Amino acid sequence: MSPSQVGTQIGASRDGTQIWKITHNGVDTHPIHFHLYDVQVLNRVAWDNNVSLTEPNELGWKDTVRMNPLEDAIVAMRPVTPDLPFKIGDS
Repeated sequence: MSPSQVGTQIGASRDGTQIWKITHNGVDTHPIHFHLYDVQVLNRVAWDNNVSLTEPNELGWKDTVRMNPLEDAIVAMRPVTPDLPFKIGDS
């Protein structure tokens, strides 16, 4: 995340899914990419408290979401285990 974006965890479930509020106080719209997590946009909240529902092209689990200026994106994040050609232990 860039310095103009801040993430705050606001919930969790037993399967590792977490609910986060990601704030973008920048001036441009751009994508952010999450490594080792699937992400689903739940809704967006503008800084004037106007709530926007998820757009049809954003439905489902993704690894990249759009961040709009002066907006909070409420997302569900769940960890994914990458497919590796070798074994690796838990740490």
